[in-house]
Amino acid sequence: MEIPACVCLRFFSFLWLLVGMLEGTESEQVIDCYGLKGKSFLLDVEGVKTEELRRFYWKLNYTQTILEYTLHNTHLDIFPQYKEKVMFYQKNFSLQILKLEESNRGIYTAITQDRHGKDKNIVFYRLIPQDSVIKPELKVKSASVSEERCNISATCTVGQDNSVSYRCQQTQCTEVGRDYTESDDLKIVVTVKNSSIVCNASNRVSNDSHSLALKDVCRNSEPHNAAGIIGVTAGTILTILIISILSIYMEI
Repeated sequence: MEIPACVCLRFFSFLWLLVGMLEGTESEQVIDCYGLKGKSFLLDVEGVKTEELRRFYWKLNYTQTILEYTLHNTHLDIFPQYKEKVMFYQKNFSLQILKLEESNRGIYTAITQDRHGKDKNIVFYRLIPQDSVIKPELKVKSASVSEERCNISATCTVGQDNSVSYRCQQTQCTEVGRDYTESDDLKIVVTVKNSSIVCNASNRVSNDSHSLALKDVCRNSEPHNAAGIIGVTAGTILTILIISILSIYMEI
């Protein structure tokens, strides 16, 4: 019996739709994790029932087996390229990655195998290693005092290519320009906190800041007191007159 072409097309369309739904479900289960390079990072597993389990696996990017653990004889086999890079906790099946580096980036999958040889994906982690942020540098471009308010223009720079400009007063700062793209790798914010202008640079694993006291910035920009200037000037002139009179008197 010949199957009509339209039926075949509908069948394959349904098949592709089903595959897409399955892939979408799997991708929704991926948990993003950010780790600081140079430090250890723990990938944990919850809710695993051991009664019917035969083996447990950790895999990287779906195809690279990191380790295989057989439950009935507690035999652990860590593959050679990972022996010095990971630690496995048999009690709760967690995987600890030692001294995180860029090469550890990828999808980690915890997999169980039952006594009938059927595999089941337990959890997916997308591990993203990050460097600690560079310490920011806050610089005041200009400051002026008017009507008992101190108006400040400042720029915060992180590294050589990332900067933001803000206009600040005693209680708040407003961004007026930026020369970087905000992302999970870097976020720069300037605020007023505890009577200081604070520039904070952060990513998912670290943060650092640089602050300047408002009183110091504003004090340097205060206009000179007119009465004080007049008083100093008058005193100087009077001193000169007295010296001149004494000089003339002594000559006489």
